[in-house]
Amino acid sequence: GLFQHLNTEELQKLLNDDARVDSMVKDLQQVKNAENEREMLLASNKSLADFNLAREPKLRQSRQQLKELYEQAQELMSEVEQNKKTLDSLGGQSSLETTLALLQTATAQAEEESEKVASSFLDGERTVESFLEEFVEVRKLAHLRRIKAEKMTELLTCRLPRPMGGAPSRPAPPAPAYPLPPVGGPMPPYPTTHYPMPMPFM
Repeated sequence: GLFQHLNTEELQKLLNDDARVDSMVKDLQQVKNAENEREMLLASNKSLADFNLAREPKLRQSRQQLKELYEQAQELMSEVEQNKKTLDSLGGQSSLETTLALLQTATAQAEEESEKVASSFLDGERTVESFLEEFVEVRKLAHLRRIKAEKMTELLTCRLPRPMGGAPSRPAPPAPAYPLPPVGGPMPPYPTTHYPMPMPFM
C-alpha cells in the first residue's frame, strides 16, 4: 500500500532517489518496531556483560576456593584410606585381646560363683545333693574357660613381635581359687579348699 498511489513517472523518480527511499522505509511501523527491539536487545546484552564483568573477580575467587577444597578432600580421602588399612591390620590383634579379656573376666566370675556355692554349703544353706550338682557344674565351666584363656594367651604371645636380644616372656596365669583336676578327668564331688568338709545336715 505504500507505493500504490504513485504513477510510473513518480516510481521512476523514487527509484533514483535513495535518500527518499531510506526515509520512507524508516518511517514504516514494522521497521520502527524492529529498531526498538534491536536497541532493547543491545541494552540488555550490555547490562548482562557489565554484570558478568563485575562478578568476574568473585568467580575467580570461588574457582580457586573450589580447587583448594577439592585438593583438601583428596588428601583427606587418602588419609582415611591409610587409616583404614592400619585399622584393618590391627583389627585382628585388638579383637583377640578383647576376647581374651572377656574370657578372663568370665573365668573369674565362674570361680567366684563356685566359691559362693561352697561357702553356702559350708554355712549349712544347701543340701549335699544341690551342692554337688551346682558346684560340679560351675567348677567344670570355670575349668574350661581357664583352658581357653590360656590357649588364647599363647596365641597372642606368638603373634606379638619378638623383642630384640631375647625370646618373648609369657606371664604365668594366676593360680585358680581351687585345685583343678586334669583335663578330661572326673570332677571331685566336694570343694577342694582348706575348709573342713562339713557333715550333711540330718
